Amino acid sequence: GKILYVNESFSKILGYSKEEIIGRHIREIAIEESIYNACMISVKSTGKCLDQETIFRRKDGTLVHVVKNVNALYNEKGDIEYLIVNARDLTHLDNINKQLQMLKTYLEKRYELIYSIFLNINDAVAILDKNGYYLEQNKAHENLIGYSIEELIGKTPSIHLKKEDFEKFFQEVKSKGSYLGEISIKTKSGEYKDVELFAFALYDENGEISNIIGIKKDKSLEKQLIYIDKLTNLPNRIKLMEDLKNLTDYRILVINIDSFKEINDVYGVDIGDKLL
Repeated sequence: GKILYVNESFSKILGYSKEEIIGRHIREIAIEESIYNACMISVKSTGKCLDQETIFRRKDGTLVHVVKNVNALYNEKGDIEYLIVNARDLTHLDNINKQLQMLKTYLEKRYELIYSIFLNINDAVAILDKNGYYLEQNKAHENLIGYSIEELIGKTPSIHLKKEDFEKFFQEVKSKGSYLGEISIKTKSGEYKDVELFAFALYDENGEISNIIGIKKDKSLEKQLIYIDKLTNLPNRIKLMEDLKNLTDYRILVINIDSFKEINDVYGVDIGDKLL
């Protein structure tokens, strides 16, 4: 087990000069006894010990992670006369693995953060595959349409959109990369809601669509607020004008309260509101 020769690379790994290392026993360097013994058993039985990871101790006492191969050379009698040991320093691989582990931890935390935001953001967001089938949705989307993700998997948005609306937005995303428009959806409970849909495509490295992201905003309440008088909760003048657009034959009755301004002036606006 005495060292007879080392090359410069071996000296560099261990921090010894050739003169300092020659004559020392290999056990001064190879400190893991069980691994050393297992290697020697393998060499004696097969003439080699390949790709064995172990720890070497440097001259300064620090440890270095290496992978080593040992091959036996035999004399004319068939006995082992020399062992040739070659070792490769794995320190740089250890550093890379540490960096990869740090990157993995960072990406996992980042994924958890982004996924948490996706699930809890107020806007209703859904993820489709390239063929328009549901893959995932957040809580707001489930609350909007009433379907769980388990009920949506394997289905397209045509489950709650008119077929022509789905085909229109899907074709526009495929051809232009995005879609923006107002559509009507039917919830699981059968309620109809007016929503603003913004959809856009995600692309893979080949420039092909990999996923489609859909973001829905419920406009039903907003439209109700536009058309409803805040004081009386009755349809307002804007709603009247909308209704008249859709009628061809109608009658209008106008009721006026005489001297209403005087009521406000004498008794106050609060009393006037109560009268209305």
